[in-house]
Amino acid sequence: MQDHEQDHEQDREEYTTQHRARVLQRENFRHRLEETLGWRPSAYYQRVRVYYRRWRHIFVDLCEPLMKRLGRDPYTVWVDEEKQLMGAETEGLAALLTQPTVSIVLLIQDPHLPWLAASLSSVMAQSYPKWELCLCDFKPSPSSHSVLEEYTRHDKRIKIGTYVDSLEAAEAFTHALGLVSGEYLALLEQHDMLSPWSLAEVIRYLQKSPVDILYSDEDVIDTQETRGAPFFKPNWSPDLCLSSPYACHLSVYKRSLLETIGAFRAVDSASLSYDLLLRCTEKTARICHIPRVLYHKRQASVPQGNTSLSAAATDTVVHAQTRRVLTQALERRGVASVVEDGPCSVYLQSSADTPGFTSDQHYYSNP
Repeated sequence: MQDHEQDHEQDREEYTTQHRARVLQRENFRHRLEETLGWRPSAYYQRVRVYYRRWRHIFVDLCEPLMKRLGRDPYTVWVDEEKQLMGAETEGLAALLTQPTVSIVLLIQDPHLPWLAASLSSVMAQSYPKWELCLCDFKPSPSSHSVLEEYTRHDKRIKIGTYVDSLEAAEAFTHALGLVSGEYLALLEQHDMLSPWSLAEVIRYLQKSPVDILYSDEDVIDTQETRGAPFFKPNWSPDLCLSSPYACHLSVYKRSLLETIGAFRAVDSASLSYDLLLRCTEKTARICHIPRVLYHKRQASVPQGNTSLSAAATDTVVHAQTRRVLTQALERRGVASVVEDGPCSVYLQSSADTPGFTSDQHYYSNP
């Protein structure tokens, strides 16, 4: 007990010493102010200090949101401002002359259920109402089956294909195309999300001119649902497409174009989107870039089934599959060339000694 009282006395003495030091410091500052500028500025200083101490809690409440905003990530601030801007622009969609139905195809395989629910909810939150979501549960599980059935009961625009467990990924996508009735088809990957105005922006750009392929900017969303790492893309470039699958998300295709090329080909699942893009660009040059972040790529990945590959091993597999798809595309086009790895990307080096080119590369585990 005595030790506790002694400690308390020491703390009080220390506090008193610190308080006296602060008082002496303020007095010293006031004396220097009077000697330099006179007693009037010193009196004003004392008055301001008294009012500040009296109303300090109000100043703190007013300035705290501003200080938090200044300390935030610039892209996070930009995202909030974009939400306000796009929320105002989505008004008047009913007045658009062209209002085609957009079919969204989603292939599901051993999903992480909370992220799957987020993906489905992002589609249901679209400001443009003329859409349909075509689902194909690839190697279904009872848990994912129940989640999908629950969503179909809430919204009739969600369709589920026949549950299959013996199809390859390309066959499963083609199987899902049997449900499609829209004039345009958008590809959404498992766990990824759409912005609420994604389809509205697609329809706005379709008003300007007939387009066969549209693609948008994208960013990454983490496990805390925080957006970051934006990928602001350039306009369409056939050469850049041979260096990087940059136009795969969000990608929207005219349905008749997909029917012309025979839809999906039997390639590795990680390169399906890139293979589809390369084959479509061989049939049309009417390709449009939407300079809006309309697609949110899920950053973290969940092991699927018995797969236990590390992130580095997965990237290596995707890298090899992407090179294979690009090589096949060049062979179809009759270009004598060799696909090699550049410093930051895959680039094309022609056998005719034409200089190769490089570009920033963005590889995803699920293109």
